[in-house]
Amino acid sequence: MPDLKLLALDQEDLEVISAYTQDAVLRVNEMGFAMSDNRFALIMNRYVWEEDDPKSKGLRRRSAMHFDKVIKVKSKGINLDSEDGVLDLLSIT
Repeated sequence: MPDLKLLALDQEDLEVISAYTQDAVLRVNEMGFAMSDNRFALIMNRYVWEEDDPKSKGLRRRSAMHFDKVIKVKSKGINLDSEDGVLDLLSIT
C-alpha cells in the first residue's frame, strides 16, 4: 500500500485519524510546537491498521503528524525534561 496521507477538516475526519494513530508510541523529544508557525508536530511509530494482510499484524510504521493554527500547547503529567521518555497515543479529540 502506498504511503497513507490523511487530512482532517472536521471532527469526523479527526476521528478517522485518531483510529489510524491509536496506540502509537512516540518519544517526548519527537514532538514540538513551532510558535512562529502556529504548528504542533510529532513523529510516531503507529500500528499499520490499514493493512488486511495477516503478515502485517503488529507491524508499525514511522509516521509524522502536524496540527496547524495552534495557538497554545499544554501538557499534564508528562515530564518534558525526559527527552527519551516514551508516550502512548491513545486517541485524538
